[in-house]
Amino acid sequence: MVGGGLVTALMMVARYRMPSFPLSPVGFAVAPVSPVRMVVLPLFLVWFAKTVILRAGGVDGFRAGRPFFIGLILGHIMGASVSIIVDMIWFPGEGHGIPFSDW
Repeated sequence: MVGGGLVTALMMVARYRMPSFPLSPVGFAVAPVSPVRMVVLPLFLVWFAKTVILRAGGVDGFRAGRPFFIGLILGHIMGASVSIIVDMIWFPGEGHGIPFSDW
């Protein structure tokens, strides 16, 4: 525990003295938690897409692409909602598990 506290303290000092320091002490603290490990790849892909869009199209390109990505999120939510409703109608009381999920 002392080692982890020391690393976190050093990262805090580094972030304070160099605002461009890429590692966050908060990220270091929550990284080993299971839900965080499950979303690391999607978060990295979103960060990468945002970086590419900002470099290629600038802020105007980012703003122009925002409705597309909001539509992707809403489409996913609608698809999951339809799936839940179908499960409630055709499989009352049973439902189905979420594939490829640890939850």
